[in-house]
Amino acid sequence: MPRKNYVHIVTVGASLLSNALREDERVRNLLGETGSMRNVEAALRNGVIDRKRLIDALVSYIASKGSTASAELNSMSEHLSSKKVSVVYLLHTDTMVGEVCGTALERHLRGMGISVERMRVEGFRSEAEFRERGLQNLLLRAHELVKKHEGDVVMLNATGGFKPEGTVLSILAFLMGRPVYYRHEDFMTTVFIPPLPIEWKEEVLNKEYRSPLMDLLREGSMDAAEFERKYGAEVKEKMLEGFMLIRERDGRVELTELGRLIYRVVFS
Repeated sequence: MPRKNYVHIVTVGASLLSNALREDERVRNLLGETGSMRNVEAALRNGVIDRKRLIDALVSYIASKGSTASAELNSMSEHLSSKKVSVVYLLHTDTMVGEVCGTALERHLRGMGISVERMRVEGFRSEAEFRERGLQNLLLRAHELVKKHEGDVVMLNATGGFKPEGTVLSILAFLMGRPVYYRHEDFMTTVFIPPLPIEWKEEVLNKEYRSPLMDLLREGSMDAAEFERKYGAEVKEKMLEGFMLIRERDGRVELTELGRLIYRVVFS
């Protein structure tokens, strides 16, 4: 089987800069007396803050803090450690703060050998723009990216940015049958929201999914290699990555909580 690409579509917020402002002396010295994030935006636009030096300082801050440096990296940490990040799209707002944070994250991820594309989403400079253009542009851009990678494992990271951005990304994920994930800074694990089973019933009722579902419910778990021999690699991949009905743990396959729920809804 050809190597799968794991594609992450990530909204970028300002957590990297706000964390660094609180914890990194070099960043604090560069920002000086600007104070609030709103003032930082104006200072960057007016050239009061050196953009390049700030990005360099943020990259150094990430190197020292690791995944805890920002919400975006923290939420991707489990995927990064398991080598399930091939391509990352960083969607940042059309603000200087968004560009600075996005650029620093881009440099860090590229340094890890990951293919990264940073994308500026227009319509976030004012409240009126945000309502009328920003969320629509984000939705259109993310939709294009999901369509572009139809043959890949695509996940949408709704951690960074404003709450409405995460909501829009979640709606898109549900409509296009892709998982969305989120990680609050106080959580120790990533929260996954699988695709809603709006169009699953016909496929799940199909015998190629019925048998493994019933076998796993009866036996509790199955050796992963045996599962693949019995049902085929394609069925295993679809149930694992596409529908998220099963998970692989310590060489064995078992139903996810969602898989158990789907079984009850469809077969009981």
